[in-house]
Amino acid sequence: MLEQALNRMDEALPSTSCHTEPERWSEITEEFGEYLVPIADDLMEAVKPLVPGSVWGESAHEFLRSGNPRVEVAEFRLRPVDAYYDRPGFTLPWPANPDGFDATGLEVTLSLCRGYGSGDVSTSAFLLLKFGVWGVHERRCFGQLLRDHRYMVELLMARSRATFFTSAVFANLEDAPDASAFEKLVLYYENEVAPENQFDLECKFGAAASQTSIMQALLPAIVLYHAAMGYCLPEPQLGRLLQCASVAGAWR
Repeated sequence: MLEQALNRMDEALPSTSCHTEPERWSEITEEFGEYLVPIADDLMEAVKPLVPGSVWGESAHEFLRSGNPRVEVAEFRLRPVDAYYDRPGFTLPWPANPDGFDATGLEVTLSLCRGYGSGDVSTSAFLLLKFGVWGVHERRCFGQLLRDHRYMVELLMARSRATFFTSAVFANLEDAPDASAFEKLVLYYENEVAPENQFDLECKFGAAASQTSIMQALLPAIVLYHAAMGYCLPEPQLGRLLQCASVAGAWR
């Protein structure tokens, strides 16, 4: 199904063209939203037996379509349930709240993305997997998780082969272009102030990717999401990552 979806996207949205009419974009997002549903459902069903059941009870599942032309065309999102945001300083995200932010604090997303060109280099359509942290509270809590369970976080990131991304510019990260994703995460947290309070751990998969290869990245992402949620709750549950210790090394 993934191969079919990405091949079809390369036909509908070739990387050589970056412009799409608004009317056509609505049709495109509807089509690829339908492709994404079974892809995400199959992956979530495969990961369910491997992670604590509370992951699903604490999380909302959303299928989203991009309102304006961009690289990410259709998205599946796993984020905290609405009740998580029912406290001072927190805002229920869009689309549950039409006036809310896109950011959800913590999330795992699977996105079907169009190909794009840059100079003489072009990228074909791909599936993007992200574990994202965005917000003052969530950034601080994940930093505590990193301090408490540094080895486990490093192991999970090595298993996933994720890359590290943050939208803000930090001198110590700029000076370490060849650092591993985990090393960049550590460097990121050496900065006490982060203007965006945001970072992602990302993995990209092409049309030939197998479910096994995607699962090797998805499972660590969901474990990190679940562990970070434990630190972010009003009554923290700090031992979740240790409870998932066997999971960290199970998927090879």
